[in-house]
Amino acid sequence: MLPRSFKRPLSAVLSWGPWSSRRLGPPKRWLIDSPASDARAGIVAVKDLEPAHPHPPPPAPETRPWIEPALLAELHRTLCPEIKALRVGHFRGARYFQPTFAVIDARDRLLHDFGQGWEDDARGGNYALEQVRLRRPLRLAGRTLHLDTRTHAQNYFHWLIEGLPRVELVRRAGWEPAGFDHILVSNARHAFHAETLALAGLDPARVVNVAQHPHVECDEMVAVSDQRMFTYDATHAALGSLFAEAIKAGKTQPRLKIFVSRADATNRRVLNEEALFARLEPLGFTRVTLGDRSVAGQAELFARAEAVVAPHGAALANLVFCAPGTRVVEIHYPRYTLGLYWQMAERLGLRYGAVRGVQLSDNPTTDPRRTDMHVDAEATATYVAAMLRG
Repeated sequence: MLPRSFKRPLSAVLSWGPWSSRRLGPPKRWLIDSPASDARAGIVAVKDLEPAHPHPPPPAPETRPWIEPALLAELHRTLCPEIKALRVGHFRGARYFQPTFAVIDARDRLLHDFGQGWEDDARGGNYALEQVRLRRPLRLAGRTLHLDTRTHAQNYFHWLIEGLPRVELVRRAGWEPAGFDHILVSNARHAFHAETLALAGLDPARVVNVAQHPHVECDEMVAVSDQRMFTYDATHAALGSLFAEAIKAGKTQPRLKIFVSRADATNRRVLNEEALFARLEPLGFTRVTLGDRSVAGQAELFARAEAVVAPHGAALANLVFCAPGTRVVEIHYPRYTLGLYWQMAERLGLRYGAVRGVQLSDNPTTDPRRTDMHVDAEATATYVAAMLRG
């Protein structure tokens, strides 16, 4: 493998050659925003599904006095700085390069708004532009639906919020899911993939595993632009439509207060969970684990919830199924804070609160995103009780 110090200048030279990156070198150029159409580039049409959303200003601490000011500032700091218009694109002769999540048009231009591979230190913002060779693409005849996400669709949050809704979004833009000859997804091997693909009316036999075929060229490709972990109104509506029966079933049952356990996880656990739940149970909370539940079962459960307490994790993607006004308390990890669920809750009309766990001095991991933690059980339960009252 060539070192980057050699590959980067060599790829820049190769980008000036007369050949296409189908054979040698990187894509020739990149576009931040795709044009509405470009016949020479095979861009049939790019249409807006929802306008851009402005970055929210820093919230004044007095507007959310129930969140500790330093934690509130950190939640805001970690939001994506730019939420662009949600778009659907119809392309001819486009390619997908899975190792850097790049969509490349027929004029050999990388389309940033339809990829998920932005890297600040890469030439042109994507490492595909530093490649000496992308590998010869697998040609896919007919029409292809692009559902792959940056995490290779393995993470429940990214699949539920960024991958799956695209099926309903393209349906609303005029394409029936059953009409696609190929579906691009990486390693769709989990039970939640099988369940949701069937629910969306997609034949699993048409899935192309782009982890095994990392460079594909499509006669026709339909893709939705990068959602950047943001819950667009259209995304929420799409999931509401797909899981309408489960949500309706949840709303007809008695309300629940749920504590989401990560005891069955291999990392990011609350190691004194028993002490925490001993203080939450008298407040009416039921402890649940979600690993063995179907997606429809999770949708039904969260639709019933009047309050949710959970450590940060993919399970909180299910907040999209909660009714407005639901109380949410997210337990953040000591050295890892992400504001995406705060933003989701605010957009969905949920009442969001947050506390931070305690770092374990003897924790062997150095990755703050995977570390276990303790919580102050008494203080957390007191905080939750106050959220229930307010």
